[in-house]
Amino acid sequence: MSDTEILTQILNLGEEWHVKSAEVDQPSNRLDITIAYGPAKKKSLFGRNKTDDDIQNITLRHLPIFGMRTFLHVPGPDALENNKVWNPAGSKLTNEMEEFLVAILNNTNSNQAASKLSGISSAEVREVSERTGAGADNLADALSNVASAASSSNSMVSDYTETKSFELIEHSDVPAETHDNWQRVITGEIPIQTNAVGLQMLLQRIRQDIANNPSEIARINSAKLLRQYFVKNQKQHKADIAIISGNTGPSVQTATVSQAAVEGGFPADNHAVWQKIINGEIQIQTSNVALQMMMERVRQSVERNPSDSSRQAGTKILRQFFIKHQDRLSNEAQQMGIGLLTPAASFDAANVSIPAENANCWQDLINGSLKIQTNAVGLQMMMERVRQSVEKNSSDANRTAGIKILRQYFIKHQASAQNEILQLNGISGTIPTTVASSGPATIPAESHPSWQRLINGDLVLDTDIVALKMMLQSVRISIEKNPSEASRQAGAKILRQYFIKHQSKHITELNQLIAA
Repeated sequence: MSDTEILTQILNLGEEWHVKSAEVDQPSNRLDITIAYGPAKKKSLFGRNKTDDDIQNITLRHLPIFGMRTFLHVPGPDALENNKVWNPAGSKLTNEMEEFLVAILNNTNSNQAASKLSGISSAEVREVSERTGAGADNLADALSNVASAASSSNSMVSDYTETKSFELIEHSDVPAETHDNWQRVITGEIPIQTNAVGLQMLLQRIRQDIANNPSEIARINSAKLLRQYFVKNQKQHKADIAIISGNTGPSVQTATVSQAAVEGGFPADNHAVWQKIINGEIQIQTSNVALQMMMERVRQSVERNPSDSSRQAGTKILRQFFIKHQDRLSNEAQQMGIGLLTPAASFDAANVSIPAENANCWQDLINGSLKIQTNAVGLQMMMERVRQSVEKNSSDANRTAGIKILRQYFIKHQASAQNEILQLNGISGTIPTTVASSGPATIPAESHPSWQRLINGDLVLDTDIVALKMMLQSVRISIEKNPSEASRQAGAKILRQYFIKHQSKHITELNQLIAA
């Protein structure tokens, strides 16, 4: 059986279509498949099918085949024989790929995470999210666009919010937008208890808008937008709504924050350490993605508006984040010169093994009675998929298969999942992040083969640094569009310059690069 016949069966084209040709580009890990109408026919004397006409094809991204990025070249909508709908209207993805992307969007916290998991560019992910309504970012982006327009068209924002208020607020127990606590949430006096990315992004954008336009109208409109978010997502934010409503009592809330501050030993808002973090004078080494994103957002906000009020707001946001998550940020606090809860330094990570398949912790993990605190999106999705699979088929064989999948994940990512492995073993606390006292001897030259292996995906760095992942994705997309040798050399140069600039924060990744 030929390659084209195998691909025809894999794509389940039936008798009306067939794979005309297939091309593989190993350096970019890309597979291009051209599909033609009708069953495959033998070529004529001159090497050309009688039915081969000059048809204008369109290119669509498809699900990976044999682990390669796959693109289908199919007849365009104007072709006479195009009696098959290959893609949703206006989409650059096949029906199957778009369904897969929508499923990822509905199970991740952001478009950025969906882009990394699917291998689709951020722009295409955003386009699908906006067109289909899938994903957590869609609501936050829509509300943010309205908030950004408040300064130029207050009447338009008013009309929008009043209409939405009528549709969403009716029969809701969420406090009215005139409640004082909405402004306290915006200023950061009342910290949000959940880690929903959509809400954090909405709050950040609202605060930036108010910093740019601190009028009373802008504050009222922001309270309306924030309230609409909570009305639509009140099931996920019951605890926050109770605090905003005052059901827990404002004095109790204030006391809780004060007690946390005392117990954690965090400096006051006006301490110089917070401004040093914002200015970049203190570099916090952390694998906590949420903290990385929070620090980056605060820095960007202060860069756009370096006023004293903006800096004070950034300080409050950072301090409240550390207070809220102090049990997971003891190592980061020590880098600031603060002694927090005693980390699990007495545990030797090398001696903490991954439990055997028959250990009870795996069943507890699948059942939900054991909850692992993790920021690894891949692990979160893996656990959710296993749980859904067991819910559909709770047989012993299916549970055993789920345990094997989870255990293999931990074996593969053992170096970056040490804290999660501790939790599997019933050990609380965190393993301190170890930073080498001296960095790698030299960063490889641009001509070193490791850079091309990194670009091709042959070399996978074990890292939680969001900025590095985004840089890699950007370089790969650029080379996909132009896979020339000059483009590859430029990509290697960009990556090398990135590592040179951030050498102190990427010692672990650089050691992996050199070792490869």
